[in-house]
Order: sequence, then C-alpha cells, then structure tokens
Amino acid sequence: MRSNKVLAGVLVLAVSVAVESVFLFGAVGSLRKGVDALVSEVSGKVNLPDLAESLKSGEGVQQVLRNMNASPEPEGTSEPSEPFLSEESTESSPDAANIVSDGKSQLDLQRYDAAFASFSRAADLGDAEGAFYKGYCEYYGYGTSLSYDAAYRDFDKSAQLGSKDGLVWKGVCLYSGEGVSKDYEASYYCFEIEAEHGNPVALNGLGNCYKHGYVVDADYGKMIDCYQRSADGGHVMGLVNLGACYYDGFGVPVDKAKAARLYQQAADMGSSLAQFYLAQSYYDGEGVERDLEKAKSLAEAAANNEHDPSASDDARAYLQSHSF
Repeated sequence: MRSNKVLAGVLVLAVSVAVESVFLFGAVGSLRKGVDALVSEVSGKVNLPDLAESLKSGEGVQQVLRNMNASPEPEGTSEPSEPFLSEESTESSPDAANIVSDGKSQLDLQRYDAAFASFSRAADLGDAEGAFYKGYCEYYGYGTSLSYDAAYRDFDKSAQLGSKDGLVWKGVCLYSGEGVSKDYEASYYCFEIEAEHGNPVALNGLGNCYKHGYVVDADYGKMIDCYQRSADGGHVMGLVNLGACYYDGFGVPVDKAKAARLYQQAADMGSSLAQFYLAQSYYDGEGVERDLEKAKSLAEAAANNEHDPSASDDARAYLQSHSF
C-alpha cells in the first residue's frame, strides 16, 4: 500500500510537468485521458482535470501529495452524540422483523424462554423493537433473571435506535430509580413526548408526575385524566392507579366498588399489586362482599408473583399478619 503511494507520488510529479507542457502546446485532451487513467489506477485518488486546474496556480502537486500521504480517517471513529430519541426510527431488516414477530407470539403464549431468545437475537442485529422487548423481558423476568440494570440498558439502547416504547420505558426506570438513578425531570420529558400521542404507559407516568408535583405543579384533575386514558388504553398500572384513586377518594369521590372492579381487571392481567390490593378489599369487604377465601387466594397469588418483588414482599407480610 505504501509503495503504491510512493509510485503515485512520482507519477504525479512527472505528470505535472507533462500537463503543464501540454497546456503550452494545446494538446491537453488526449494526454489528459491517458494520464488520468494511469494515475487513477495507481492511487485511486487523483483526478487529472482537477490537477490541471490547480497546477495553474502552482499548488497542484503539493496538494495532491499531501492528500495522498494523509491517512484516511477510519469510518465510525468519531463518537456520535447520544440522542434522547432518534429523529427517525431505524427500520427493521426483514430478518429482524420476523424474529421479533416470532418473539411476540411466544410471549403471548407465555413461552418466555423462547420469547427472550428471539428478542435477544433481534437486539443483537441492532433492531430497535427487539432491544425494547428484550428490556421488557428483563424488567419483568420473562425468560431471564429479573434485572432492572439490564432492562434500563436495553430500553436506553432501543430509544437511541428510535423506539418510542423504549423511550417511555426508559422514563419508567428514571422515575422509579430502577436500574438507574432517579431523575424525575428526565422521566417527565420521556413521558410528555409520547403521552401527547396517547401512549398508555406514558400517560400513566405523566399522571404520577401530576400526582406528586414532579417537574410540574400538582394537578389532581390532570392526574385523573391521565390515569383514565391510560386505563382505557389497557395499561395495567393505569388501572391500578386509577383504582387506588377511587379507593382513597384522591381526585375523585370515593367509590370502592369501582376501585375493586379496576383492581380485578389489572389482577386478571397478572398484576401482583392489583392482586394484593384486591385481596385487602375482599378481606375488609370494601367494594365487594367480604370473602376470606378469595382474600387469601389473591394474597397468595401476589406473594408468588415474581414479576413485582415489592408487591410480592408486601403480600407475604400481609399473609403472615392476618388470620384467614
């Protein structure tokens, strides 16, 4: 490679004299083609017409030599800025899209090991949706050990690849401090972007911000609106949070029967927190007829639910402290 550069340099020096002579005798057309082909074959970098123009100012040879001796900058060596969310989503390759589709089918069938394997393959191919679902499995422990650290990394990766779901779940982690330090301001902006488009997870997160006054002023009316729209969109935590508001009369009149119905919907979707809340409703007979057998069954289901460690711990403590 180095010998080619040296040979090209020698040729350029010789060519420059020839070109200048040719300009003097007006025969540049035919000689230019032959020399251009020769130099281009050796160096791949010299364009003789441009060289001829630069020779008129006396700078052509030196400039060409500098260009030839300069080492090209390897592609991808400059560090890209870290986007909050890519302006354009990275399109999935057909192979990655098929792999993700298979993973989603396996997830629906609760074949979690197979689902996680598919999402991992797609993520390794640089697929935004694959990275998101891989993080989702890691967040809940589907087909892999529950790991908020790993989940956050994959949510962040998918967000940078252009996944809107990845951005929202990155916000979930930032809000709760799962896998990353809490950052309410950053989480708020993750939620705000997609709540405007009706994303139910983002709406629930935004409702939490309005509830506690994080980044924005506390506003219970907006809180309820966000939780309601999240619940209508089928998000399990939207259902749980809206139910809790009706149970406690927070931003709405107390309606424990409605709270129990919302908890039941979320419990049917596998929420351990909803199972625990509903167990308490049945134990106390609030919003539903008192039923200790159902209360115990729901509390045990919550305690054995591995996808929400905090709620499971609370349910186990509840079982130990109450008689059924």
